[in-house]
Amino acid sequence: MELFSTNKLFKEEKYEEILALWQNDESRNRMTDWDKWYVLLSLNKQKRYQETLDAYKLLRAKRNESTETELWRRIEDTVCRALYYAHVKTFDFRQGDSSKLFKQVDYILAHSSDSSYSVKGKAALFVVNAAEEGKLAVENASELIIRYLDAVNPSTLGREEFEYIDQQGNRRAKAPDREIWYAARAKALLKLQRYGECMACCDEALRELRGFHYSNDSWLRYRKAKCLLALGKPDDAKRCISEAQARGAHHWCLSQVLFEIERNGGEHQAALALGAECALADPSHEMRVSFYEEFADYLEQSGLTHEAALHRRLVILIRQENNWGLKQKHLGWTNLDDVSAMDKAEILKTLKPLWKEWRSAAKSYLTGVVIRVLPEGGSGFIQDEQGGQYYFNAKDYTHGKQKPIVDQRVRFTLVDKLDRKKNEVKKNAVDISII
Repeated sequence: MELFSTNKLFKEEKYEEILALWQNDESRNRMTDWDKWYVLLSLNKQKRYQETLDAYKLLRAKRNESTETELWRRIEDTVCRALYYAHVKTFDFRQGDSSKLFKQVDYILAHSSDSSYSVKGKAALFVVNAAEEGKLAVENASELIIRYLDAVNPSTLGREEFEYIDQQGNRRAKAPDREIWYAARAKALLKLQRYGECMACCDEALRELRGFHYSNDSWLRYRKAKCLLALGKPDDAKRCISEAQARGAHHWCLSQVLFEIERNGGEHQAALALGAECALADPSHEMRVSFYEEFADYLEQSGLTHEAALHRRLVILIRQENNWGLKQKHLGWTNLDDVSAMDKAEILKTLKPLWKEWRSAAKSYLTGVVIRVLPEGGSGFIQDEQGGQYYFNAKDYTHGKQKPIVDQRVRFTLVDKLDRKKNEVKKNAVDISII
């Protein structure tokens, strides 16, 4: 066999011919370590991952000590890839013992390079995801998450999103590994109360990444603000959230931080409004189940016993609906007869008008006239009674399908938004209703 003949066969995708040489004792004994590497690659290409691992055992037993360091790095990357797909990615958490998984992933982290071919990042993120989902029986999941994330250099992780088709046939986009790394690290650092590191992680992510998924940009700002709040800097936390909202971030988690600030500052009306803002953000109430518990406690402390009971009933119904089970504190809540018999639809029908009332009560409204509607009808300008002019978007109307027209009298409130063309924060008219 000529030196590197397997290289030519591999480029021609003649994997079976390479493997036939490997299965022949005479030709296998004449193979160089480079040839053997192409054997491992050929097995991986055919997704014969366990055979890759078996072949590696033979190769390692007869390893030539003079083998080039670069070649051996490639061999180990290939083997680690096989180990990941054969055993890590397919790990069955139902067996209960995760020690084998940790051993396999630790091997990958120790023997993989930081090359684009390496599965080092995928293996670490697999453990991180399992820890976040509670699949691992560990005492401190956040410590474990940080340990595995810190074993990977985020700059080596992919920036490209992964598209897939969900069970309903819809096309979805999965966040790039690099974005997942930053999001998971910030979340774990906050739980560990390592506030300085968490803020640095959030700042780096917001600086380095573009095109966030799952509202991760809002969650990063939320966690930075939570750190500032924990460090006794509520004004800085409020400024962090306000800047995010001015740039178009309107996730409910941002309003949650503002709720905490106003609650801690004794601003009852503002706290009620921001709690309501969280609740009305979108229909995904299960995402806010922990917040509803916190909000219910605040309502009870404020003497709003019936309103607190409604929120606690919602928490119980959400947990039962998702098979999350009830904890001892849930079982200890005082039940009100008129609330305990209500189903989820009845609870939400009762709460939504209340939330809207609380949200509106804290807002300062202006009146004015639509003075200009831009050609496509989707935006324009409103002038208030003092002559101030404010840009508006038609989606901020509360009147349904009726379109804005010139000379229409309206009631509205103001928020700070970023004028992206001028890169300036300006007052915009929102929550617009016709009067």
